[in-house]
Amino acid sequence: MAEHSLGPNGGLVYCMGYLEKNIDWLQAKLEPLLKDHYLLFDFPGQVELFFLHSNAKNVIMKLIKKLNLRLTAVHLIDAHLCLQVLCCPQDQEVFGGH
Repeated sequence: MAEHSLGPNGGLVYCMGYLEKNIDWLQAKLEPLLKDHYLLFDFPGQVELFFLHSNAKNVIMKLIKKLNLRLTAVHLIDAHLCLQVLCCPQDQEVFGGH
């Protein structure tokens, strides 16, 4: 990142672009795993990186075509963040509190 004067998000965008340009290398690394393994792609939580840039989508779409992958998406969220809304006194009326 320092070599290219990039921050954390810029580094992630750069890496996704690098993977897209080197998709054949990634395909060669993943291909031997397909017969006996499930693949898990874990993307960082900054959704802006994937909504504002097409690199990650392009990588996934190319892998789907080249490796005949079937994908399922899972979005995880911290349950503590969900509970904060229910614990706020000003919101109790909305959720049936007194």
